[in-house]
Amino acid sequence: MEILEKKTNSEHEKVFIGREPAIGYHGIIAIHSTARGPAVGGTRVWNYANEDDALTDALRLSRGMTYKNALAELPLGGGKAVVIGDNKTLDRNAIFSAHGRFIETLGGRFITAQLRLHFGPQVHYLRLRTSSIGRPLTNTRAFVAPAAAMAVYSSCALARGMSHTPPSTNCPVR
Repeated sequence: MEILEKKTNSEHEKVFIGREPAIGYHGIIAIHSTARGPAVGGTRVWNYANEDDALTDALRLSRGMTYKNALAELPLGGGKAVVIGDNKTLDRNAIFSAHGRFIETLGGRFITAQLRLHFGPQVHYLRLRTSSIGRPLTNTRAFVAPAAAMAVYSSCALARGMSHTPPSTNCPVR
């Protein structure tokens, strides 16, 4: 697998492009912030028109994950992975195996969420190649998604001026 660090004109800590042409794998992992802990975010498989569109999506979504995790007061930073290709025609087993290898090269700096509806049975191929997938929060059995969803709800409530106790103000993201 070929892995290149991509320089961007953004506040992101690191952005990586991974390619394995023999199987049609082309992915991007954007790490926006690890100030609160490892970058956490899902993996999106999408048939982007080109790499620039995929990169724009990864940068935007990873930044959102930083703030979502911070608002939820999780000890996690923000990141996002995208896999470029048609989800219906890709050899999903090979693609997710390659994606797992790509994630693993980052040494735990990025953890992808385990989305059963998105990955389906291919989550097995990710798990064979990386341990940086769907980890529960430290010392709990809770997963990130419910807490992050509450942060989004709280943010919307605050923006609409609803009565709500905001998360603590001690919430650094950079």
